[in-house]
Amino acid sequence: MFDRRIEGWVTLDAILFEAIYTNNKTIEIQVNPEFDSAQATLEASTYAYEIGKLPAILIKDVETVWIHLGVKPFGGGNQNLLIHTGQGELYIKDGILEETLVHEASHTSLDTEHASSPEWIVAQQKDGNYISTYARDNSSREDIA
Repeated sequence: MFDRRIEGWVTLDAILFEAIYTNNKTIEIQVNPEFDSAQATLEASTYAYEIGKLPAILIKDVETVWIHLGVKPFGGGNQNLLIHTGQGELYIKDGILEETLVHEASHTSLDTEHASSPEWIVAQQKDGNYISTYARDNSSREDIA
């Protein structure tokens, strides 16, 4: 699992959960064992529910979710969504949890196919505008998300 608190990969005996959605999509949720069993279950259930509200196109390539403690940004890509629960609490407080999950799931399920496609690059050039300064300043990796 990737852990932004150390900006690196960790090997853990994660607490595993399986989220099964109505479209027969299954995602393995891997919770850092720093959580006790009850808290791991709560975190997995909370985020499985929120992820389940995303459009199917955004979770088509999501195979795993990694959940850690900490106040570090969420992440997407590598068939995964990365969650740090302290940051998640801030996103909830600010009313942007859903927006953040859409953003990260876009990295996971849309970037590989579209971000570097010639058609997307031509569309970027023709448009000349971006949804945010973040997308503009990081157009090769943040425009779709």
